[in-house]
Amino acid sequence: MKKLLLVLLMFFTLKSTSQTICDSVNISGSNWQWTANVGTPGAAIFMIDSWVTTDPLGNILGQDIISSYHSVFTNKPQDTIVMCLTVSFGGPWFFPGTCCLTFVWDGVRWVKHYISVWPSGLNEIQYIEDDNKMYDLFGRELFTTPKNIMYIKNNKLYIEK
Repeated sequence: MKKLLLVLLMFFTLKSTSQTICDSVNISGSNWQWTANVGTPGAAIFMIDSWVTTDPLGNILGQDIISSYHSVFTNKPQDTIVMCLTVSFGGPWFFPGTCCLTFVWDGVRWVKHYISVWPSGLNEIQYIEDDNKMYDLFGRELFTTPKNIMYIKNNKLYIEK
């Protein structure tokens, strides 16, 4: 009976002091391209089920699955990114689940951003008028109407024949 109590005590103590997968994320590189990995104690390589990195508006910048690291290359510099990791088995180091981190570029390196204040209110969304500009499907501005190619104008998709 004493051994059972000791085992249960150790189990709950270890479970309450374990960290989340996000506590061990390391990120290096520039604000154009970066690589993230998970530094796990006692393990050389740790596989993450899913990595997803977005900008603050939710646009996906990079995705990886079943990988020990996550590399992202963008066509423009980013100042803030949101990185979500999913792990189904954390072994003795982590609990399974998904967590998300916000990183901010401080001019030299990526720094974890911890939210310390709660939102105090919501403002009304301002309507943006149509500007009649045309864009291709890669987001490049077009100055003439293309023939037989899809393009975007005023947030609608068109094809001129």
